[in-house]
Amino acid sequence: MRIVGLAGIALGIAVLVGATMFARWAGLSGGLPRIAGDLFINAGPVDKLGIMVLALTTVVATIMAAISIASGGRSEVSEALGPLSLIAPLFGAVVAAYGYWFIHVAADATHTTNLMIMAPSIAEDTLALGLGLLAGGVAALPRRGRT
Repeated sequence: MRIVGLAGIALGIAVLVGATMFARWAGLSGGLPRIAGDLFINAGPVDKLGIMVLALTTVVATIMAAISIASGGRSEVSEALGPLSLIAPLFGAVVAAYGYWFIHVAADATHTTNLMIMAPSIAEDTLALGLGLLAGGVAALPRRGRT
């Protein structure tokens, strides 16, 4: 599972960097923390809730993974990481899909197809997807096969 965890972390970081670059292209300035903060502040309520849950999940998964690695993978914490490694990316994908759906509804209602107008919303939803992948990758990192 270590390969899956590393792949999830790498993919999550790549998606977060992509969201940052897309937001920077749309006119936001600063580094990843500042752009992520700006995207969070301007996000809709469902996106904000999803991003908060995923950010908290990433922190909790990191702490749990550190505990699991320190105990050699033989603790109850290790058992809790299995479902978390599946649920976090799926939740990130659901939040992103809801946001993309909402973008299409808003674009249809306003007859707007300008990507510069929709780019910040797309970056917000991509941020949620990246956080979900990152949390899932961190949760899958210390898992080992049963002995």
